[in-house]
Amino acid sequence: MQALAEQGEASVVAIGLDLPGDRAQAHALFLERGGKFGAFYVPPAKQDAPSPLNGLVDLDRLPIPTTLVFSAQGQLQRVIRGPLPSK
Repeated sequence: MQALAEQGEASVVAIGLDLPGDRAQAHALFLERGGKFGAFYVPPAKQDAPSPLNGLVDLDRLPIPTTLVFSAQGQLQRVIRGPLPSK
C-alpha cells in the first residue's frame, strides 16, 4: 500500500475499525511497518448506532486484515481478504 501511495497511482488511506488493544498500539504498528499515508482509527460502533459500512460489507465475517478498494466516486470496487502480497 505504501508503494501505491508513493507512486501516486492511488490515494491510500488506512482506516482501523477493529483495533487490537488501543489506538496508540495500532498506530505504532502502522509506523513500524513503514506506513506514511493517512491513517484513521474509528472506535467500535455503539450497539444502537449502525456502522457506516453496513450494507457494503459484513464486518463481522471479514478476516483481519481486509483491504477495501473504493473508486474515486466512493463505490466499493474490490474486497481483498487477508494480508496483501508484498508485490
